[in-house]
Amino acid sequence: MNKVRPLALSRNDDEIKEAFAGDLLGRLKLAKQITGYLERLKEGAVLAIDAPWGEGKSWFGRNWAKYLESNTNNHKVIFINAFEQDYVEDPFLLIAAEINSLIKEGKIKKEFKENFIDVTKALAPNLSEIAINYVKRKLIEDNKDLPEEAEDIAKIIADKLIEKKLKDFEKDKNSFRNFKIKLGEFCNKQPRPVVIFIDELDRCRPTFAVKIIERIKHLFDVPNLVFVLLLNRIQLENAIQGVYGSNTDAATYLRKFVNLFLRLPKVYSYNFYSEKHPTAKYIANVLKRYEFEASSAVGMSRHGLAEFDHFKDNNVNDFKKHLTFCAIEMDMSLRDIEHACALFVMANVINEQTGFIAYLISIKIKDVDLYSRLLRNESQAHEDAAKRLDSRIDLKKLKEKEWPTIFFKVIQELHLYYANNTEPRNAEKYHYLSLYQNKIFDSFGYETLFQRVFDMIDLPIELEQ
Repeated sequence: MNKVRPLALSRNDDEIKEAFAGDLLGRLKLAKQITGYLERLKEGAVLAIDAPWGEGKSWFGRNWAKYLESNTNNHKVIFINAFEQDYVEDPFLLIAAEINSLIKEGKIKKEFKENFIDVTKALAPNLSEIAINYVKRKLIEDNKDLPEEAEDIAKIIADKLIEKKLKDFEKDKNSFRNFKIKLGEFCNKQPRPVVIFIDELDRCRPTFAVKIIERIKHLFDVPNLVFVLLLNRIQLENAIQGVYGSNTDAATYLRKFVNLFLRLPKVYSYNFYSEKHPTAKYIANVLKRYEFEASSAVGMSRHGLAEFDHFKDNNVNDFKKHLTFCAIEMDMSLRDIEHACALFVMANVINEQTGFIAYLISIKIKDVDLYSRLLRNESQAHEDAAKRLDSRIDLKKLKEKEWPTIFFKVIQELHLYYANNTEPRNAEKYHYLSLYQNKIFDSFGYETLFQRVFDMIDLPIELEQ
């Protein structure tokens, strides 16, 4: 009986004891490189670490923050999860309050707090229009025969409110100026730049996300203070267009606020056979956290068909090996990989050859539409899937019998077999399928192959009538 394993992994991003412990993707090297830039940004700057969702931006940011705080680097650091805080009316208060908690010197702390309270008041929503509309509505409700007089009274109130706002304008400017002065005094006293990380910016409400970058530029632009934004640039540009209109040049607008964009690198190597490939290492780590013991090796030599029988005794490695192939070819994110492993746990099929299961799990995660059409056993869906595999089949490597090219070729012929309504197999047309079917599909029968795997990874739940 297979062991019952958890279907979800714990998240301990907030509990980092040692920076970059368990660094499977070589992120420490990147952190050291970027840390060297900080001393060259003493005039103050905004950096953006750009990567798609699920590529480990938060993990990198939290570990880099811990690295900067270490005795070796000794930076003052703040880490803000903007998505968790986007209920705040104005992000200025959020950032200023975090800086205030960082200041220990009594006099500077007192003066900084007084100034940030003044700025908060100045940034409070303008109540003029709200007050005018309220008074107008009440006057008309109470004096239904005097709508014109109600309008005149509302205008008088508006004039008074605007007059007061003009008087407060100079006071507000002084508040902004004094705040930046006190912030600058604190930052300039630090031996190394103060670093403020803002994570999950691209997942916030568009108005909140845009207001954060605007507040950073207008109110926190002081020497020796560096902001690091962890974001998906495309999503943030979409947020900008959501606030200012679809015709806005969001990329140009964003460049006004960000000094330097850095891309979180991803390994795209086609070298599936290296034990050091980051994707293989990461998959092995995730499976281990799910209480599987997969070896660190990818599990197949360059011409490793002779070694294939070894993996019948350890199908966790078989799954890991083929998921590695699919993850690289389909450009799966780290979060995609975690979801794939969770589906493997749910399938609970470690006594079967699992390469084909890894393939269909990858389709389910990366192409929902194609997966749904395959689930309905549409002939066109199988043809589309077969065509997509063309780019993954190197004819030279196919002749040399290299894996994973053979693996993808066999899958392609299987799709074509289903697309043709499971016609009698022709040895010439389905050459690789006939030759290697037992090495990939093991005990799976052709007629029920797709349905068996669908039932494992996409369990139908029907309510009793």
